[in-house]
Amino acid sequence: MKQRYKHPLYRIRGVCYMDKKEFGQSKLLLSQEDIGCILNEHKIRLDNEIYIIPEHPREPLSKTNAVCVDKKQKAFLMALWRIGNDEVEYTKTIREKFKK
Repeated sequence: MKQRYKHPLYRIRGVCYMDKKEFGQSKLLLSQEDIGCILNEHKIRLDNEIYIIPEHPREPLSKTNAVCVDKKQKAFLMALWRIGNDEVEYTKTIREKFKK
């Protein structure tokens, strides 16, 4: 059974915290309040399954280095990163396909 968190912002931040290891980052510069602001800026509702990943993978995830994606988009981008660790290709893909 899937665990449900009381607050979706907590879940999103928890996933961001775990993802930082994939990008070789030591810190996360994104609070739950920042996540709420990002979602409001993009008019994304909290009931959507949304993930936040860095636009520039070698920089810590922060309010200014964040992109909202869905589950499929995240899986694609994480696989792209794992395969090559190519920051240029990763960032180019985000800008062309996912950044709004």
